Amino acid sequence: MNCDAAGRAIRLAGPAGPRWIIYGLGVMSALSTTLLILVVGLICDLLIKRDDPISPTLERLLGGWAVEGWTDTAWMGGYDTSLLLLIALLTVLAIVEAALLWALHRQAERASLRVMARLQSLIGQHSARLGPRGACEVPPDSAGDLLTNVCDQLRRELSARWRIAPRTLVLLPCLLAVGLAMDFFLALYTLILCVFAYRVYRLYREWIDQRIASCNQLAQRRSVALYDRANTELLFATCHPESKPAAEFEEIAGRYRQPLQQAALWEATRIPILVLIISLGVGLLALVVGLSSDASMTRVMLLTLLYARGYLPARRLLQVWTKPDRAEMAAQKIMAFLECSPVVSLESASRELQASARPIRFDQVSVHRGDARLDSISLEIPAGGRVAWVGDRQANLLLLVDLLLRYSDPDQGRVLVDGLDWREFSLSSIRRCVAFAPRDGHLVTGTFADNLRAGRPGLMLEHLEPIAASCRVLDFIQQTTHGFHTTIGPGGRELDPGIAFRIGLARALAADPWLIVIQEPHEPQDEDTRHQLELAMAAATSGRTSIILASRLNTLRSADQVFVFYEGRLHKQGEHSQLLKQDALYRHLNYLWFNPYTGKGNASLPTD
Repeated sequence: MNCDAAGRAIRLAGPAGPRWIIYGLGVMSALSTTLLILVVGLICDLLIKRDDPISPTLERLLGGWAVEGWTDTAWMGGYDTSLLLLIALLTVLAIVEAALLWALHRQAERASLRVMARLQSLIGQHSARLGPRGACEVPPDSAGDLLTNVCDQLRRELSARWRIAPRTLVLLPCLLAVGLAMDFFLALYTLILCVFAYRVYRLYREWIDQRIASCNQLAQRRSVALYDRANTELLFATCHPESKPAAEFEEIAGRYRQPLQQAALWEATRIPILVLIISLGVGLLALVVGLSSDASMTRVMLLTLLYARGYLPARRLLQVWTKPDRAEMAAQKIMAFLECSPVVSLESASRELQASARPIRFDQVSVHRGDARLDSISLEIPAGGRVAWVGDRQANLLLLVDLLLRYSDPDQGRVLVDGLDWREFSLSSIRRCVAFAPRDGHLVTGTFADNLRAGRPGLMLEHLEPIAASCRVLDFIQQTTHGFHTTIGPGGRELDPGIAFRIGLARALAADPWLIVIQEPHEPQDEDTRHQLELAMAAATSGRTSIILASRLNTLRSADQVFVFYEGRLHKQGEHSQLLKQDALYRHLNYLWFNPYTGKGNASLPTD
């Protein structure tokens, strides 16, 4: 069993609590189960030997000293009294076993939840360092999926392992010891017979699976011919009316059905073979019991109960021990993410970026991240300016956004603010001064207030209302059931896209940045929504440096400068009207993406 990644994840998460409690509960529950089975055996023996409560089996189970005390006590010697006492003992042991199993399950769940909570905290912290698109040397799995599905899968597997292993590793030897002590030969013979029957059935099932897989592969290959024949049936009927395509089609269809029929026949043998193996095993066991002079009904019943109680724990332990793939795979994904190194260097980040607008300059910036690339980008954005970016690929524009938010650093060149390298400023000060409003709003599950406060935690409600009003979402929020305390579903997918964007825009404004980057949504269809968007954009860009990844013609017209990117390079810059006159590529892009009269509009805008 290889659990290297799972072990490293557990050690990284720190102590999961007092593990000895789980082991102790597992041992005690195993012992209580063993005692419970012994009491059931005594009851069975008592029922079979009504006239003599002390039978040879009881004597062997209790020992000579216990039998002597049992028979010397007059009030315990009777059948009724003995039966009632044993049933009372059985009830107490059953309650104790149930309580121990509940406590074991609870402790295992609590320990696994502690590991999950710690790993989620580490993933969240590392995700903040990597950035929203996972800017790291090796692209990891989605942080959202790791925080939810992967962590929960690891939690469930760890809980099952801690719940099953300690109890089963004690229970199985105890049950086997009881069986061997009661009747060594019969217990050993029954154990070997059970293992042999289980192994035979496993081998047969593997052989059946191979046969079924071969039949399915053959059917898959023949389905191609059937599909082609069905598509050419009309052609045969049109070009060769004298031929008999129907007969040929039936022949091909019959050949396709043949392996499927064979696979169904193999599948139908599973249960009959299992019943046959069990019947033969029971017959062999009955033969040995019948020929043995020492065998008794009590021993047979007790052995049956022992192996029946041991089968399910043994099977679960076998699954946990031999198939740790799910836990290991989940742990590997988590460790791969946590070991992923961010590409942002923090060695020289000692300066604090001041909270006032400053000019930004890209100096021969080149960076490659997967399919996205920028080559020798040089441009300047004046303090307080409103600029629009247009490009053939949205991924390249978002790479520029990553550089401004410092989710990534240039491979070559520099990003300068007041002549100082962007890398000299601390991440915390950059994130305070720069905000990004994505097209979909990037909302989280929580209330409207929670989403708006994400830009600046601790803002009071009276400060949120004017921000929401400036982005034209205050009326919508107040019309909901609980106002700002209304819960938004996962990702805000239940909201109108225009509302979701404006809430994300308000969240960016709540941080009061001097530089805001806006990934503009597509042009709304109705006039009222378009007007609300215009007002929200005007409020967001007023009094601060703003960069807009343009999707609307009005944005290009109102921008101080339009930067046109093509194939990872800065193609042209200038005012909208000037570029329309001087640049053929810009005119072509405007015709494709921003022309309201072509019927295409921004539906053709690149979204990669």
